Amino acid sequence: MKHGNLTSFSESQLMDCSRSEGNMGFQGGLMDIAFEYLIKTADQTESTYPYTAKNGKCHAVASEEIAKISSYKDIAHDSEPDLMDAVANIVPVSVAMDASHLSPYNSGIYDPFFCSSTRLDHGVLVVGYDTENKKDYWLIKNSW
Repeated sequence: MKHGNLTSFSESQLMDCSRSEGNMGFQGGLMDIAFEYLIKTADQTESTYPYTAKNGKCHAVASEEIAKISSYKDIAHDSEPDLMDAVANIVPVSVAMDASHLSPYNSGIYDPFFCSSTRLDHGVLVVGYDTENKKDYWLIKNSW
């Protein structure tokens, strides 16, 4: 991302292949478990391990794996400046959010009235941030 290109890595590989670490595909899981998987095993791109929107068996190919992480860091949930710094310097950053009102969303700034900061049930990637009409917002990448 530092060069302006955001490579799309395989969400399906993480969901299919991190089950042995404790994640449960579309039935749920934890980001920290996915990160532990990526420390041990590199991730493929979306083009070599496409998104299927369903649970599948792991079919990762070592020669196709191109992204491995060495560590990860948790950011306090109430520290937007720390999140902005991470997004500006690390990108992408995974965050948990309350997605209970997300299903009718299709475009624009997502600003639900009843969004909870403690009932976190969905993971997304924050890939940037911006301001529109004096309203700050996060740019996220989501998949179901």
